[in-house]
Amino acid sequence: MFMRESEGVYEFGSKRVAVKVEKGKISVRVGGGYLSIDEFLDQYTPAELEKLERRDPLKRFSEKVAV
Repeated sequence: MFMRESEGVYEFGSKRVAVKVEKGKISVRVGGGYLSIDEFLDQYTPAELEKLERRDPLKRFSEKVAV
């Protein structure tokens, strides 16, 4: 989920990214260049979901208690 911080700046999970729209296409600044929104989501969503799961205390507790 993208949360807007300011114009063109969004938080995606634990990452802060710059987003721009040119010619009707959404681009996300990563490192020294830009990725299309599709490329960005394909590349970064799995890692951000994993980070969220690691922070979930109920999941960690249930894994330790599971028999």
